Amino acid sequence: MTLHALGNLQISVSGGITILLLVTSGALLTIYLARDRDFRPIGAFALFWAFLAFVALRSVGTANFFSTITHVVIIATSIIIGSLVIAERRLRTISVKSIDRWLSLALLLTMIIILADLVFGDLTLTPRGFLGSLGLSSRILALYLLPFLALYLSKWRYSSSRESYVHLLVSILLVLIVLLSLSRTVTAVTLAVLIPLRFINKYSVSKSLVAFLLGGSLLILWFLTPPIQQRFFFGSGTAAFDSAANVLYGLVQRNETPGRLDSEETASQSAADGIDEFAQYIDTQGRLGLWSFVWQSALEAPVFGNGTGSASVASSEANPKWEHPLNDYLRVFHDLGVVGLVLFVGAWLHRIYRHGRLWLKREDMDTLAARFHMTALLSALGMSVVFITDNALLYVFVGIPVFLQFALAEAAELERHENRVRN
Repeated sequence: MTLHALGNLQISVSGGITILLLVTSGALLTIYLARDRDFRPIGAFALFWAFLAFVALRSVGTANFFSTITHVVIIATSIIIGSLVIAERRLRTISVKSIDRWLSLALLLTMIIILADLVFGDLTLTPRGFLGSLGLSSRILALYLLPFLALYLSKWRYSSSRESYVHLLVSILLVLIVLLSLSRTVTAVTLAVLIPLRFINKYSVSKSLVAFLLGGSLLILWFLTPPIQQRFFFGSGTAAFDSAANVLYGLVQRNETPGRLDSEETASQSAADGIDEFAQYIDTQGRLGLWSFVWQSALEAPVFGNGTGSASVASSEANPKWEHPLNDYLRVFHDLGVVGLVLFVGAWLHRIYRHGRLWLKREDMDTLAARFHMTALLSALGMSVVFITDNALLYVFVGIPVFLQFALAEAAELERHENRVRN
């Protein structure tokens, strides 16, 4: 669906909403900074702001304007909204608990859509996850649910006995949806990281170890199920549904050496003449072939990168069906080089370290702050892993909930500081 078309530039409804969010939140944050001269909301996400600044800097002079502006808008929106929430908390125009409540309720709409498709549509389970008439993508939905799973797992740990049953049921429902999505990376993160951390005990190494061993065992059992094995190994026939096989077919046709296809006509001819037969022998997402191609392109400018959005262009050059490299670390290295990659990885590692340390520190004295930090930690860990195989960096519907969770944790620290000063 197109909201507006200007020449070759088309803005979708979701794109229009993202731009509206960026403009509105950016204006409000600017007013706050200009009026109060308080830059602590910016300082809380200093590394992310530095990364955003470099993304904007490397967008100058790039060839593909639409790809560039898309990257800048999406990355900026989540960071600005997170900073704005901290600013609003300092002004006391909105409470931390109100933001937390609305974030929790945001999951309700998704559940209604899934239920409606199940009852009134034709929601079915396919070799690539569930598929319905309302256009749900199981892989993208799993990514979207990741921060909400982090939220409800932490609520389950710290809520009262009555509420804990509700949060337990929601957590179980979210885990089941993730499992049925057949999203390999999100499921692996859920079983091997998020759920074990829910049961971690800082006073007992043995109990914590048991939690991770059980999580690893669940991951192995999940890996041995036929639908998942079909996503990894040859001979399952699932690659016939996988457009990634187009990429591998093009690369193999070029003597198994990653390189650019001669033209879109060549790609189309490959798909028409050979992809169906070739797909019978390739049961894989084709990521290795695509990554090899993008990696070779990235080495052309390893220090400062090829410019914002160039990885998306390189992916589509490998095959027109692909618009992303399916690895955000590789995307950042290709676009921004080692400099951008250091800023990107550093920002996420800082979030993991900060929220992990404060979570364990606050657990015995402030359960609300501990819950916020645990949620932020789980989301940061989950995102850091899914960046390896997905495009979560450019999914604003994933980024906004994650940065809201970061902001809630930071706002809780500000509240603790203010209370300490008053007392």
